[in-house]
Amino acid sequence: MERFSVVVGCVFILTTVTNGAIITFDDLVNSVTSYGFDDNSDTLDDVVFTAPGTSSFSSTGLWSNQTFVNGPGLGGMSALTEEVRIDFSMGAQDTLSLGFAIESETPGDAVSFSVYNAFDTQLGSASVIDLFSSYPFGRSDYPEGRMSPIFSGTASYATIDLVSGKSDYAVDNLAGVYGIGETRGIPMGEALLLGGLGMALIGWFRYHEA
Repeated sequence: MERFSVVVGCVFILTTVTNGAIITFDDLVNSVTSYGFDDNSDTLDDVVFTAPGTSSFSSTGLWSNQTFVNGPGLGGMSALTEEVRIDFSMGAQDTLSLGFAIESETPGDAVSFSVYNAFDTQLGSASVIDLFSSYPFGRSDYPEGRMSPIFSGTASYATIDLVSGKSDYAVDNLAGVYGIGETRGIPMGEALLLGGLGMALIGWFRYHEA
């Protein structure tokens, strides 16, 4: 019975994996004021992007000559305050990473990515100056970069701010660990595989106890 419990425990641990994902905005619809991402298909958004005030988001389309924004990304017009607010309904942990590009012919704009807890205390921040990426036959179409704030604790929300406030922007490929404490659903094929593994281990234990 003790060994059976160990097997069941191992299978349970395998089904409670960490909710890490990369958000690519492939299904973003133009002219929306918010965009939600459900990492574990429980119909509840784990990450929500909100545009400030009366502004809205747009899909940038495919950007073929960029390193950090591959498209379709989340785009918008720069505001004088924060460009994007990102809420993590079940929290985010340890580190986040986000690519961005500024629709400008000249580099040098600073973009900041700040992370806060539920009490509005800043946990970490990253500020990056956009630059053109180099390619063997030229450069990227627009200056760009990647921000990766490292922080301790659980983040409740984050903000993205284009400091100069003078150009349109695009963000893409937000990587992080979301939905802290949630249990991710297991696809049917993986569930059957885990169930078969568990039965095989139980049979092995019974054979050696006989």
